[in-house]
Amino acid sequence: MANTWGRHLGFKDEKVLILHADDAGSDPDVDTAIFESLQQNIIQSCSVLVKDYPDGFLFKIREYDYDVGLHFHTTKVDCLHQLDSQYKYMVKKGVVPTHIDSHQGTVFMVPEITRTYIAYGNYRNIPILAPSIKPSTYRRYRDVGLRLDGFRGYKGIRVDDLFILSMLGGESFEEKKHIFLAFLDTVKPGITEVILHISANTNWSKWFWEWKLFEDKDVLEKLKGFTLTNWKELWR
Repeated sequence: MANTWGRHLGFKDEKVLILHADDAGSDPDVDTAIFESLQQNIIQSCSVLVKDYPDGFLFKIREYDYDVGLHFHTTKVDCLHQLDSQYKYMVKKGVVPTHIDSHQGTVFMVPEITRTYIAYGNYRNIPILAPSIKPSTYRRYRDVGLRLDGFRGYKGIRVDDLFILSMLGGESFEEKKHIFLAFLDTVKPGITEVILHISANTNWSKWFWEWKLFEDKDVLEKLKGFTLTNWKELWR
């Protein structure tokens, strides 16, 4: 039996999914799709892009016990103040982040930013998430004494694998559905996070299709074979 983080956290050999939506607070139609999906338990987790206009979304969710993280974005090497300000902004609005992740992988542009990101998660005692990282990046980080080998989370909990659904392709709803169902067949025991980009705006077709996937009877039937969780549950 594989020694997965799922087994380490008590899931035995279950196939565990975190269905997670990025970019809350970036657009009203994105907020609608994410909020409705959380209410219906279509997704189990989301993260808020504080650099945009998050107040409406934060106001709506602050009365709920949802798994809501900080979707941190920066291009500054000296980013500690920026990261701390975004975290405190969410807290001020009544939502304490359960985890921190990175908008478009910006914290992995240079090792100095990554080091701050990891240290801040440790300081706040909450998990942080890293995307898949190229081998060349691993080597560059090792050269400055920063190891990211096998890194998919931090502070004692991790996911075994991570996929961004939009990167799997799909030029129509049916094609995206086919790709997603085929992808689910490849998921191994352990904890896998699937990052979604969803919107209620039909003009954002690919984001809209990702949202509507979870109303499809074939997708819903397939998901019955998985255990669904989120960062808050893993951290308890």
